[in-house]
Amino acid sequence: MAETLYLKQMECGPMQNYVYLIGDPATRQAAVVDPAWDIARILQAAQQDGYTISKVPSTTVLYPGHNYARKPTSTIGEECQQNLYVQFTSLHAFLRAMGR
Repeated sequence: MAETLYLKQMECGPMQNYVYLIGDPATRQAAVVDPAWDIARILQAAQQDGYTISKVPSTTVLYPGHNYARKPTSTIGEECQQNLYVQFTSLHAFLRAMGR
């Protein structure tokens, strides 16, 4: 039977947050769901499995559990415009800002 979905669950950080890699075995492209704490480790896990992390659409809706002020949801696009933590142009810039 051909593989139809790549799914990997990882625990990251001191709070052991679950991070998920979901990918297409045909294209070897994957998305990251709830990336937390150790971005380099997440990228390395995908690469070791032969996957490349692709961009998540800017219209992807984010739900409560985070602070969206008076709105019940946000989107990746809104966060890229307003959230200082996701306004980096590269992994290197993000890791440098996080002190790594």
